[in-house]
Amino acid sequence: VFDCTDNRLENGYLFLLLQTSRYRDHLDLHAHGTANQASLNISDMLSFTATIPPLKEQVSITEEVNKKLDSLAVLLSKSQE
Repeated sequence: VFDCTDNRLENGYLFLLLQTSRYRDHLDLHAHGTANQASLNISDMLSFTATIPPLKEQVSITEEVNKKLDSLAVLLSKSQE
């Protein structure tokens, strides 16, 4: 569990960051030869570096990405109909 209690990182921004291919590639690099999460340790997960904008900008980015994701979900639903 990642906890954003120090008010420097917005939970929604962290959630999106952890879903990026860059973070997944980082985990794959440290997976110790297997493809499961059990082979990862906490230091592997925390050694990821990322640019962290100011909190207000993180909120703005999160809102914008979520709007885009919602729009894509609507389009996907319509295309499946």
